[in-house]
Amino acid sequence: MTETPNRPRIWLRNTMRNSSSGRALLLGMILAAGLSPLLANGQEGPLPPGHHPSVGMVMHMDSVRSELKLSRQQIEAIDQLPPPPPPGHGGPANDPLAKILDPGQLHRFHQLVLQFDAPMDFDAPEVAKTLDLSVEQIHAVGDIVKEYMPAPGQGHHDWDDMQQRKAAALVEALKVLSSQQQQAWSQMTGKVFTNWQEPKHR
Repeated sequence: MTETPNRPRIWLRNTMRNSSSGRALLLGMILAAGLSPLLANGQEGPLPPGHHPSVGMVMHMDSVRSELKLSRQQIEAIDQLPPPPPPGHGGPANDPLAKILDPGQLHRFHQLVLQFDAPMDFDAPEVAKTLDLSVEQIHAVGDIVKEYMPAPGQGHHDWDDMQQRKAAALVEALKVLSSQQQQAWSQMTGKVFTNWQEPKHR
C-alpha cells in the first residue's frame, strides 16, 4: 500500500527550508493565530486550554530541547509526530507529548509555551482564570499587543525583531497586572527563559 504523504508536515518542512522569509511567514502565521482573540476584542473565542498555536515551533527549538534535557530517543520520537491540531480541535488529553516526556519535562515545556506566547495568550482561558484577569485588563493587554506587534501582512519582520517586539509587549502587559497577579504569572511560567532560537529545518 502506498503511504499517503503528510501534506501539513511537508509544507512545514518546506517553509522552514526556504530562506528566512519563509520562516518569518510561518512565525507570522503562528503569531497571528495567537493574536486573533486579542485583536478581535472579544469577537473571536480565546484558545482552549492546552492548545497554543506555537507548540510545534517551540518544541523544535534546539535551545528548548536543551532546556528540557531531552534524550536522543525522545528527540527522535518527537520528530516523528504529526503537526499539532489547530486550536479548537482536540484537547490536553490528546497531547502525544505526554507519552514521550516525563512529568517534569512536560510541566516545564508547558511553562515555556506560555512564556513564548506571552502576552498574546493572556486571554486564553487557563491564563485569564489563573491570573484572575478582568475584562478591562484583557482589553488593555490587547491594546498593548496591537501597539507592539505588527498585524498580519504588515511588512517583513525577521525572527529577532519579532522576539524583541514580544519581549517589549510583555514588559508593558505585566504592568497592567497587580503584584499578586504578577506573582501568579511567575508561578505559572517558572524560571524566565529568553533563549528563543529560530527552529531549524529537520
